[in-house]
Amino acid sequence: EEIAASRQERISERENEAKIRILDRTIDYISRWNHPDFSSSRATMKKALLESNKQNSKLATYLDQHPDQAQDVVSVLNFLEELSFLTHEGDLDKEKLATFYRGIFDMVYSEFFQFIQSRREEKNREKLYEHFEKLHQEWQVNGR
Repeated sequence: EEIAASRQERISERENEAKIRILDRTIDYISRWNHPDFSSSRATMKKALLESNKQNSKLATYLDQHPDQAQDVVSVLNFLEELSFLTHEGDLDKEKLATFYRGIFDMVYSEFFQFIQSRREEKNREKLYEHFEKLHQEWQVNGR
């Protein structure tokens, strides 16, 4: 009985350590969005939206004509794809991320959808940004 209790205690400790690691990684991903190193990419996205009057077809054309700005948008999309993949793998806390990122996902997905589609066609990769798209859809359906 004492051995079983000790084993259960060790299991519980490992589960708590795993939860703490997930929480730490989640906080890191939330912090990265607001990190100064990321601010220029976010500013470029805003500028591209303003320059295109928030029209998807104009945005894709605008970004085609400004490859340096397109690269910043790609960096943000890659970051959101990475975050989404890790979330689906259970390495990040989906609920906490939803609280912070849901609005960001909504904006990026709706405003840059045409650009995402053009990237898929250009790269001939239908599944490009699939984890980002899937997590966005989950948050839309579940409201979290």
